[in-house]
Amino acid sequence: MNYEEQKQYDNLSECDKSYYKKIKLDHPNWNHRQIMVKVAFNHKEDDIIERAGNDIDPEDSEILNEIFQGVKNFLKRVGVIMQNVFNALDKLIDLVKKGKAIYNALSEIWDWLTD
Repeated sequence: MNYEEQKQYDNLSECDKSYYKKIKLDHPNWNHRQIMVKVAFNHKEDDIIERAGNDIDPEDSEILNEIFQGVKNFLKRVGVIMQNVFNALDKLIDLVKKGKAIYNALSEIWDWLTD
């Protein structure tokens, strides 16, 4: 790890550091940035599962949006700035929003047709 990567690693919680070490062992060829993205997804997923429990709908656009936005915020908070990852996350967030809008529109049409 170089100095910048060490600073980013030091910003992690103890739990996230443990997960980082596990991922590094499982994927020895991964670089620091790849591991940090995996840590970010794990961190946000754990947060959502703890709050929602068994009532999580993996197709819920609000949850998907929260995960993608949460990953982006987590990476920024610990100092990992990767514009290409942020761009991909932004595209996913937009797709989730568009998907919800399309679903809602189709649902309204279906309701109108079946009334």
